[in-house]
Amino acid sequence: MERTWQLDDYQQILEAELAAAIERRGEANTNTQELVQNVIGEMLPKISDQLHSIFAKRSAAMLRQHRRLRHGFVRRNIKRWRDGFDLLERQIVISEETGSAINNTLRPKAVEENDALFEAVIANHARGVQVAREILTLMVAGFPDGAIGRWRTLHEIAVVANFILHGGKETAERYILHDHVTSYRRAFNHMEHHERANLEPIESEVMAHLKAVHDEVLKLDPRLKSDYGWAALALNKDKPTFAHLEEATGLDHWRPRYKWATVSTHGAYRTHNSTLGTSESEEPVMLVGESNSGMTDPAHVTAISLNLVTMPVIMLEPNLDRLAIAMVMQRLSDDIGENFWRLDQETYAASRKFGR
Repeated sequence: MERTWQLDDYQQILEAELAAAIERRGEANTNTQELVQNVIGEMLPKISDQLHSIFAKRSAAMLRQHRRLRHGFVRRNIKRWRDGFDLLERQIVISEETGSAINNTLRPKAVEENDALFEAVIANHARGVQVAREILTLMVAGFPDGAIGRWRTLHEIAVVANFILHGGKETAERYILHDHVTSYRRAFNHMEHHERANLEPIESEVMAHLKAVHDEVLKLDPRLKSDYGWAALALNKDKPTFAHLEEATGLDHWRPRYKWATVSTHGAYRTHNSTLGTSESEEPVMLVGESNSGMTDPAHVTAISLNLVTMPVIMLEPNLDRLAIAMVMQRLSDDIGENFWRLDQETYAASRKFGR
């Protein structure tokens, strides 16, 4: 019977070499620890070179095989969720084209007036659309847990955009100014670790400029130093948090889902089958790749949050056309939730019927 590969072939050779060396020297005359270090020191570079060469020779065939499997999976995944994927992509395109049209219409006046509110809202919308596209890409590729992790970012953008809209131009100005605070903070962190991180140092003149601008911003309000300090004035809090922004915008009911998505973002322990990708598995699974399970939740929350990101752009200068588009997008988000749920139930039931 063929032995199962346990990634220990070279280890067995090492043990045989050690046993032979000890036998030659005699156990009483052998410093085992020193012998082990010497043998490993001689063998390890040779083994590494050999494995590197083997992997290089196998690479083309290995990658062809895995890419073929991945492409086959994506075709099957799209077949299962096509109606839902199409609806979500339609909503993303509508949001993008709406933002683009409003940007093109309002930007000349906004530039002339140096309108910080316009700039902050439009910039957040553009980023929100990009994140929504990333989420859809992850779902089509079979990574629903990665998708829900990216939705966490989309939710943050939606909350910030709505908070800025209601806070007005002064809040928007502070939001944009706050970038100077975070820029210096990132640069300072870079300089603290650049040697160990093998990074080029930032030129002293650049650091001096970043610090000077940072200090000028903090003269406006020292509370700008904290992560959400740009919201301190509007909230009348010394150290605002994201939770405060959620509450102020009436979006704090999303906190349970936000915290749930955080688990997919950070390094906390996850029990087997506690992920979206394993939600339909009847056996314990440690998922390391694609899954066509668990698409409904990330799709629906993405649709809702994309609406929340788009609405502040529409409300910059609302008219009948733009408000009608907002209603269309609301209907689409409902359709997305309903279609993914329907496909979830129907396709799973069909797969169980045929024993797949």
